[in-house]
Amino acid sequence: MEYELPVPCPPAREFKNMEAVKTVEDHPHLFKIVTPIKVDVLEECLASHPNPAFVSSVMTALKKGFWPWADMHHATDFPITWDNMRMSPQSGMEQQFIAKYHDEEIAAGCFSEGFRPDLIPGMYSTPVHVVLKPHSEDFHIVSNMSAGLYAPNRMILHSDIAGSHLDGLHTL
Repeated sequence: MEYELPVPCPPAREFKNMEAVKTVEDHPHLFKIVTPIKVDVLEECLASHPNPAFVSSVMTALKKGFWPWADMHHATDFPITWDNMRMSPQSGMEQQFIAKYHDEEIAAGCFSEGFRPDLIPGMYSTPVHVVLKPHSEDFHIVSNMSAGLYAPNRMILHSDIAGSHLDGLHTL
């Protein structure tokens, strides 16, 4: 019988990234964990699941947040903070869609309120743009985690995610 491995927790070294830790401690309102899932109810329903280690790891991640496998100890090759918001909407329709999406996500508690003009130490921003849904006039929001010299995806070792089921633009 095959079992999915537990969802990984951040390694201890990630908590030594003092700039990022201080940012989270000083600005907890920017890092709320929001989910429509009633975690305690789900956990109760899965009490007899045949893979308790996986279930426990997912419940912990739903309560405390998922670790994206990123190694934030980038030594000298990555800056502490990086603003990679370089893409502009191509049309007024795209701009309206992005603004509406942004406002809806803030209202739902999924995006934090703005804190510009500058990113806080330990933060990275990524380019956001829209693409048309296949066979439709509707848009999708795309956060391009692979764009740019200091792309967040460059902080993830391929060996760390080998075998994991990740989504991408083609799965939208």
